[in-house]
Amino acid sequence: LIDEMTHSLTEHVAQYLQVAIINGLLRPGELITEPEIAERLGVSRTPVREAMARLQAIGLIERTPGKYGTRVRAMSSAEAVQILQVRLILESAALEIACVTASEESLRPLRALLEIERQRIDAGELLLLKEEGWRFHEKLIALTGNKMLQELATQVNDRFSSQIVSVPPSREREELSYQDHTELVNAIARRDAKRAKEIIKHHIQRVIGAFEDSRLQSVSEGTSEYLDDIVRQIQRKTQQKRRGHSGRQMV
Repeated sequence: LIDEMTHSLTEHVAQYLQVAIINGLLRPGELITEPEIAERLGVSRTPVREAMARLQAIGLIERTPGKYGTRVRAMSSAEAVQILQVRLILESAALEIACVTASEESLRPLRALLEIERQRIDAGELLLLKEEGWRFHEKLIALTGNKMLQELATQVNDRFSSQIVSVPPSREREELSYQDHTELVNAIARRDAKRAKEIIKHHIQRVIGAFEDSRLQSVSEGTSEYLDDIVRQIQRKTQQKRRGHSGRQMV
């Protein structure tokens, strides 16, 4: 349980740093350190260290030779759009295969995720929908059974996840995404590759639009509230972890 909580804290710290970097609160070239971030978020240095390692792996930050700390490296909007264009190519190819090979049984995990998405939207848990969205697209690619395609798609999604996380959640946008996902599953079940590729094209175009719109907004338009929400989640996880430690000591 404690390991799961640490993992969750790492996810939230990474998300906080990604949003701060991509929205300009942490600017390219700015030096950030583990103690500084740990103190700011009220966590230990372990989840901060793990989160910073993730951001370095996807190219958002880079180690500073000979100095104590890490510097911010932000991806350009053009680079992010190019990544999404590659994602469209990969997912279109995956849909071509899935519409031939997928069975109703293989679609059950996708339908189960659709139920979770619906529950998240109805409960207003919009921040959690980003993770469900990644899972949906991962399982979509997995329908092909093509390991090379899955590896390429994972690399692309890992690169872009550092960008899309900066977009504050919107119920309207999540409703449209849920509709896209539902129609995709139905199109695959009907073996309608043409319709499935139309849906994924519109879906990714909408993601590009949301990303570009978020870059045009000022930091004050939703980003600060988004960061505050992430910090509250980190604080809740930290409290749960402390209670877990206390419980183990009492036993």
